[in-house]
Amino acid sequence: MNKKLTVVLIAIIVVLALALGFVIAKPYLFPEEEEQETSDNRDTEETERKEEPEEITYRQLYEEYLTDHIFNQEDFSEVMGLFLDIENQENPVFVLKYLDENNDYQIVLLNISGDTVEASDEYDSLSVHYLYNIEEDEVEYFIKNTNNSTYLSIKDILDKANEIEQVVTDDLDQTFVLIDQTIDFYTIEEDEIANSINKIDAKHTEQNSSSVASKVDDIRSNVLQKDQTGIYNSRYRIPYGTYVYGDESITLSADGAVFEKRGTSERSGSFYLQYDKIIVNVNSVSLRTYVIEGDNQLRYSDRYDSRDNTIWNLQS
Repeated sequence: MNKKLTVVLIAIIVVLALALGFVIAKPYLFPEEEEQETSDNRDTEETERKEEPEEITYRQLYEEYLTDHIFNQEDFSEVMGLFLDIENQENPVFVLKYLDENNDYQIVLLNISGDTVEASDEYDSLSVHYLYNIEEDEVEYFIKNTNNSTYLSIKDILDKANEIEQVVTDDLDQTFVLIDQTIDFYTIEEDEIANSINKIDAKHTEQNSSSVASKVDDIRSNVLQKDQTGIYNSRYRIPYGTYVYGDESITLSADGAVFEKRGTSERSGSFYLQYDKIIVNVNSVSLRTYVIEGDNQLRYSDRYDSRDNTIWNLQS
């Protein structure tokens, strides 16, 4: 190797060594500059974080509504609430109940659209209930009107339907069956609105729906159906034919016809199924109710009749 090439290589190595040494030594030679760069980076990160808006929760939105629209009303008292999960609603619906200036309980449904709380009309009501829809095989929420014992569909109210589904108490056990399960309201303290809502939300989150599911299973197992050979539910079946109790009998036919004998009296009519009951209409005089007690066995059900709970067996 000639001397010139050696000199060039040595020069290159020296320059690289100096550059590397400068990079390593820079923080010690210019500490203020390094600190300034680090500080600038930290300030930039903090500024970016500050510029990101904090997400407003549904609890905060409901808290703001209660503060602005409920607790500023001197005539309102006994303010309570509960959360419900409703289909097609992104956030839980808040069911608000309070005592108004006329000393009547009112229920208002609150739901969130965007970042705005929307309120329904007031309804004279005390309670929220589960109703099982037999035809749709699903559980729905209803509020019960205080005055006329009518159940109103919460879903229809929220959807602002032209016609809100109404179920009169006397019409239960037809399309809808009342589920015997309490839905509790919880008190909202004026000086602790946020804390109260958080507690209500915790109750909502902890809710165990297993008891409701169990009761729905019981309802499903009791729903009566019929085919060309008889009437049945998930446990029992009775064939069409004549059922006897003492000297009385009732004959059920596949076409829905009924023939009834009571002593020397004979009457004909028809029957239909209503949830877990067989409703017999004889000459439009009165309705008689039977339930399936077991295979090939009916039970008469009318607490106003002396034959209530009597067993009618299939005639052999």
